[in-house]
Amino acid sequence: MPKQSSKANQEWRKIELERQKFDKKIKKKISNLFSEEENKLIESIKLNGIDSVFDVLNKNNETWETAYKQLYKEVIPAFVKLQLLSPIDNAQFDNFLDIATNTFISQNVGRKITFVSNTTKYKVSKIVEKAKAEALTIAETQDIIYNFDDFKLLEEQLVIEGVKDTYQSFSASRALMIARTEVGSASSYGQFEGGRLSGASKKIWNTAKDPEVRPSHQSLSGQEVDLNSKFSNGLMYPLDPFGSGKEIINCRCSLSFR
Repeated sequence: MPKQSSKANQEWRKIELERQKFDKKIKKKISNLFSEEENKLIESIKLNGIDSVFDVLNKNNETWETAYKQLYKEVIPAFVKLQLLSPIDNAQFDNFLDIATNTFISQNVGRKITFVSNTTKYKVSKIVEKAKAEALTIAETQDIIYNFDDFKLLEEQLVIEGVKDTYQSFSASRALMIARTEVGSASSYGQFEGGRLSGASKKIWNTAKDPEVRPSHQSLSGQEVDLNSKFSNGLMYPLDPFGSGKEIINCRCSLSFR
């Protein structure tokens, strides 16, 4: 296994520090999106009943799509610039950035939104399923006779409680996971495109060199391949969005070039 050089360690730290700036900013935005989505769901449940929740989530995909596009447009250019080895004509550089960023957006935004949406829908469907079962149990065990409207109101109250609990977790842990993964993917892609624009012929996989690095990436530390070749794990760069979740979620690896 190739040994990761001290220079590569320094380059990893430089990339990681820049990523952390974006992580904090993007996590806050995503957390706010989840809070807004939670409020939309609760309002719709009160006005239109439980069955309206999935229409709300479908309509909210446009909001998520806009947010993801903006994320990529902020992160990718920053890391292309960070990776450039020499100055380049501004007009040529701007054109390159537009093409590179739009390529990443067209290849990934649709898939990403579908995944986020499906995950949320699954969680919400479980909330609804649990609430209906709990409402039935309450109605059967309490010395209260519920009419149809009262029973529906009970179901709605239980769903709202479940939505609040679930979205509290979304706004914290899930928002952080999404921010880290998306900033990581976009930054690694930006690095790759910056290396390509600089004329690099080789790329090197760098890790954090700490106990948190997953075993499959420990073995990649210092691995060097041709710029347009895949690493031994099948990824073009760390957090390649076409990789499996076990390879990319919460990954902190980055690239260097020669």
